[in-house]
Amino acid sequence: MTIVTENNDLESQLKSRMTGTPQTKPDERRQYLGSLRERVLLKVSVAQLNDSRTLPAFKQAATHFTDAKLLLNGKLTATLKPYLQYATQNNLTFTMVNDDSASTATDAVALLLVASVAVDQSNIDISQYYRTETKPQPKRSFFSDLFQRD
Repeated sequence: MTIVTENNDLESQLKSRMTGTPQTKPDERRQYLGSLRERVLLKVSVAQLNDSRTLPAFKQAATHFTDAKLLLNGKLTATLKPYLQYATQNNLTFTMVNDDSASTATDAVALLLVASVAVDQSNIDISQYYRTETKPQPKRSFFSDLFQRD
């Protein structure tokens, strides 16, 4: 029986060398620029990059995650320039991902803030950091309430 286990071990080693080390959750890694969903702290899609609220929201959110790493979609370098500048100015570690997981589709991931360990954050979308701008109501005086015309 030792011959069989040695043969199986040798076969698995050969298979590993030919195909590479097996990767956990390959579909999930393709979707999240090589990372896993459980490590994602913040996600920005390609479509959200055109929203003027995204960059300020990203800057606000990035201050909350001190040990995070920034993963950037390498196929969108021109669009991601302000985020690269922010990362370099604030000593935020970043990686440009330019493999098969990077896509330019509108629903694809443009950038991620990821942790080195699993955090399982329920809401990772950047839109939670968008500020809703409300116009201040004009102050009404005491007399305007008294002499209000209907």
